[in-house]
Amino acid sequence: MTNLFFQASPQQQAFFDFAESGCGHGVLEASAGSGKTTTMTHGTRYMRGTKFLGAFNTAIAAELEKRLLSIDPGGRTATASTMHSAAFAAWRRRYRKASTDPRKTRKVFRQLAGERSFDHSARYIDYVDDMVRFAMSAGIGLEDHREIEDDLRWKQVSAHFDADRALDKKLGANEDTGIRWARLTLKRSLEMCPEVLTFDEMLYAPLYNGLTVQQFDNVLIDEAQDCNIPRVLLAERMVAEGGRLFAVGDRHQSIYGFAGADASAMENIIGRFGATVLPLTVSFRCPRAVVLHAQRFVGDHIVAADDAAEGILRSIWHEDGWWREDAPGSRDVVLCRYNAPLVKLAFALLRDGVPCRMAGRDDLGRDLRKLAQRGDTRTLDALESRLQEWLSEEIRIATRHDKAARAEAAHDTVNTMQIIIDRCRAMGQRMVDDLVAEITRLFVQPNRRAMTLSSIHKAKGKEWPRVYWMETRRRFAVKEWQRQQEMNLQYVAATRAMRELVIVKQPGE
Repeated sequence: MTNLFFQASPQQQAFFDFAESGCGHGVLEASAGSGKTTTMTHGTRYMRGTKFLGAFNTAIAAELEKRLLSIDPGGRTATASTMHSAAFAAWRRRYRKASTDPRKTRKVFRQLAGERSFDHSARYIDYVDDMVRFAMSAGIGLEDHREIEDDLRWKQVSAHFDADRALDKKLGANEDTGIRWARLTLKRSLEMCPEVLTFDEMLYAPLYNGLTVQQFDNVLIDEAQDCNIPRVLLAERMVAEGGRLFAVGDRHQSIYGFAGADASAMENIIGRFGATVLPLTVSFRCPRAVVLHAQRFVGDHIVAADDAAEGILRSIWHEDGWWREDAPGSRDVVLCRYNAPLVKLAFALLRDGVPCRMAGRDDLGRDLRKLAQRGDTRTLDALESRLQEWLSEEIRIATRHDKAARAEAAHDTVNTMQIIIDRCRAMGQRMVDDLVAEITRLFVQPNRRAMTLSSIHKAKGKEWPRVYWMETRRRFAVKEWQRQQEMNLQYVAATRAMRELVIVKQPGE
């Protein structure tokens, strides 16, 4: 249970004083392990009136609610939930029987395609599904409904999110047709929202329809560096007249630019609301040795606590069986920038009888299966050829549009698939069905305690006593914002370590 009378640091006290002043919007810029959740929840004690804490997901919302109750057992002035839940509550007050369906967009598109005798719907369904979601995330139509009819705006969104990866151009699919069907699907889907919504529509539909949302004197947004436009607009509507908004996050943990996230979300919030920035730089998670290493990437954005342990920072070489001497355990993690080295390591560990689990296995396994089953390829030989064609096309598009991250992701995907293909061949398997079965087997949760293998992206928000960080080389030159995201990734990787950071170096470095 949270200690109501904990000793606040000078930076935490500065935030409490600002919260108590009752004047102005604020941004709490919290470095990794700096106690942002404790600061945020205790800060509510100093705020006048009602408080709402907008969490990034349901697990974080439950933790925030638990902490709020420990501070205010009566629970009368503060509440925590996801932003989606807050918006959906407003929707349900108007449409009491509304439900959710994660496959609604695909169903709507199939319905429209059937009504209009569109024979090529299978070529476009993934693109339409993605583009409807991306359009809502980008806020198309929220501030001006006419924007939904703007082809140029849709193309900007498609390019920003690299949505054309879902189009199989060898089968004649093209962006213009895909956008036309995505627009039709979005409009039809919005008409059906009184009965059923997708996850994204839970946030988008109340904003699009101008519904009144519950307002609070103080609205706090957690993980603000990952905010999209609807999330910010909803928070703005939730602030009562004369109320205050507090954004809590870390711009140096913004790492989802490759997926189309706004790499400047924190700066945009500061500008939009004229917010005062209050820093939390002292890390209570990381020992001194780890903080010193993290400062290579973000400078004095993070500093060690006065009583921090010295900790351990060491390097080992990435050689066959490098893990055997150290014997990482079930409380340890191996991090890497890419998935392919982790999958290769997973197979090696399994051969040695070492239990391991891939973090984010559901997403990665699903994407690999979809790529393997794309088209009518049956043999592994044919699939390898098709993968190389796909990779060449991805690199061509990425080069044309200056999208280094897209080319890098394609390389990682093909390398990951090749490792699994090689394993299948070693077992005498030659068919794509065998590959799909092996992918499914690899990305299943083990039924015993196991070492975690995780991409840095999937490790964000987590911590382990000992972290093994497999360093990798970048393949492509990048833009300034992309270089900053890579620095952010290294900062995130280093600051997952609570006691020991082991850098697994590539030969020649």
